[in-house]
Amino acid sequence: MKNFLLTFILTLTLVLGIFSATVFGTDTSSEKRYELPYYGTYIKVSNVVKDNGNDYITTMDIKLDSGETRKLEIVKDLYIEATAPCKVTYGFGKQYINYAKKMEDGSFESDYSKQINFDLKKYSFFTTDEKGNIIVGNTVDEVSNDSPRNAGAEGNYVTLGEGVYIVSNYDPSAGIGGGQSFEDYKVILTIKEKPLITAIPTSSKVLVNNEEKTFDAYTINGNNYFKLRDLATVVDGTNKQFEVSWDGLKNAINLMPNKKYTTVGGEMQISASSKKENAVLSTSKIYVDGKETALTAYTINNNNYFKLRDIAKLFDIGVTWDGATSTIGIDTSNNYTE
Repeated sequence: MKNFLLTFILTLTLVLGIFSATVFGTDTSSEKRYELPYYGTYIKVSNVVKDNGNDYITTMDIKLDSGETRKLEIVKDLYIEATAPCKVTYGFGKQYINYAKKMEDGSFESDYSKQINFDLKKYSFFTTDEKGNIIVGNTVDEVSNDSPRNAGAEGNYVTLGEGVYIVSNYDPSAGIGGGQSFEDYKVILTIKEKPLITAIPTSSKVLVNNEEKTFDAYTINGNNYFKLRDLATVVDGTNKQFEVSWDGLKNAINLMPNKKYTTVGGEMQISASSKKENAVLSTSKIYVDGKETALTAYTINNNNYFKLRDIAKLFDIGVTWDGATSTIGIDTSNNYTE
């Protein structure tokens, strides 16, 4: 039985491969996927800020019945930081989420005194064929405690607020059993509230190709931030024009140089309020001509604001500042200079 279980885990691990998410991630409209050992399931976590990359992958040698030795990848202590609200979605398999308590040695253990209820929790029965492949049966709402070989259905999820949690696909209080223990393996998920940053309405005059334009713009940490689509609108039809598109599945903003901008509505609208606003750091991915690019952006009232000089530099748009008249100049006939 022990060798069968080890072989079974090895097969599933080899099929699924190693963790495929990138280090810095996304918000609620996108989820980062992490492969987990044992039954080959996975979790998807939204609003990921950072994780410890591939450092949680380790290997161990396993001797099969044939005498052959192979390496089995084992996952230990995956640390994920995310912002609230954070949605954790499971693939098919055993599904456990517990509050974490920090021990004196700095490690984390599950706190079983508080229960966390899934937003959606259904079950699927499963069996294996003669080759050890999992065959998943029908999904049901409930199962009795003595139901044989049941597991959480794919798509079950829970929405978590601020706190520290241990996410796993085995019962941490029982271990896996069968001669194989993963008691040292933990996914430690730390969720924090999104930091709020003060955005002050920009009072400067803005000239676009020597024509005054009114923008709904803000000053954040001493820099001018404009709505991305407003900037695309005012340079449309020039040799510095660019297209903007949104990929909700990937939580990605796509910028395409030398493409005519497609109006979606709401461009150049001015807010009736002139008060300070709370800005939240955006975690959307930015692609420029298909290549991922690191840019700092903020979300204010559901709109994306980008630093003017970052966008100008990307598309080689001239930007000037006249301190005497407090005027920002945007000139598509000039090149960008620092």
